[in-house]
Amino acid sequence: MLEQSERMAIQYLPESIEVAKRKMLDTLTVEIERLVALKKVNPAVRDCELIFLEQQRTESLQAIEKADSVLQAVRLIIISDE
Repeated sequence: MLEQSERMAIQYLPESIEVAKRKMLDTLTVEIERLVALKKVNPAVRDCELIFLEQQRTESLQAIEKADSVLQAVRLIIISDE
């Protein structure tokens, strides 16, 4: 049973990683684009804010790509006729 669960987790891992990457990239890319547009009309937007978001996007992508499945718990249910 545990081996089957681990195989299923490994089978779905690539799809889960892709979904996580897409969501993260969508979120941070929109925020970076928003700040770039805002910087054109508002000089108070600092370069370090853009650099931080770009680094966050790069580091998040690296972390997501290293994701792995790990068995964290097993639940055992016993049903008795008594």
